Amino acid sequence: MKYLVIGPVLKDTIEISGEKYEQTGGPAYYTGRALKALGNEIILLTTYAKDDKEKILPSISEIDMIIPVYKKGTIHHHIKYADNNPDHRTFTVEYFENTIISKDIPKGKYDWIFLAPMYNMDISEEVFTKLSGKNVVCHGQGIFLYAVDGKGVMNYPEKARELLRNLKVYSADENELMFLAEKDNYKDAGHLLSKICPTILCTRASKGSSIFTGGKEIKIPAHPTKQVIDPTGAGDTYIAGFIQGLDLFNDIEKAGNFAAMCSTLSIQEKGPLKHSTQDVLSELGWTSP
Repeated sequence: MKYLVIGPVLKDTIEISGEKYEQTGGPAYYTGRALKALGNEIILLTTYAKDDKEKILPSISEIDMIIPVYKKGTIHHHIKYADNNPDHRTFTVEYFENTIISKDIPKGKYDWIFLAPMYNMDISEEVFTKLSGKNVVCHGQGIFLYAVDGKGVMNYPEKARELLRNLKVYSADENELMFLAEKDNYKDAGHLLSKICPTILCTRASKGSSIFTGGKEIKIPAHPTKQVIDPTGAGDTYIAGFIQGLDLFNDIEKAGNFAAMCSTLSIQEKGPLKHSTQDVLSELGWTSP
């Protein structure tokens, strides 16, 4: 399959379990690397500072084609985990304008297009509009997260909801989903948002995940984790695994289980997913379709 991934690449400083280290990050990075590990052709349209080129390129060298749009600076996150739960984290940000606009998008035929903003300014609204009607997926809080005084602040959910009309699939954790829908529980949030976007994925860490589509909720159990090493990018890996599973099986529940296993494997090591589709199928005890 051929996928176009759009979004900035970040510099991450991560603190977890008493350890501190730096690595490349951002939804576009984790999604693109996961999709590549699963055996797909990946085109990455991304932004970062030209001065950071030598540091960033080795981490994305496996990507089939990289289309950089150089910016003044690379977004830098300092992420600190309170425990091994991927949702229990705080971060500060050094933000630089990294907006991708419609004229940056390369022409071509893609099976799916992944919009992977970290902040609401990273991908312009015109890109969402231009891609409406295509197989477009978006993950996370990037459509309603704003960089304010070194912190990420969620705002303007009603404006972000309008962007969902241009998508086929949207994924977020339960807290992000409730904020976006302005509801106080994830079920009401999922059902409401699935009336705007056909398929809504809600990740809930160790409680598993839920898929809202066609007026129904499909619950996906979490897979046992041997050891949590680095939960960064788990949600990005989940959406990559879901689309891969959907292409493999054309079955939403199977796609959800495949996605959950991808996410489980990713948090058991540092960095992005490094396991193939066959690895994931073997862990699930499934045969190739």
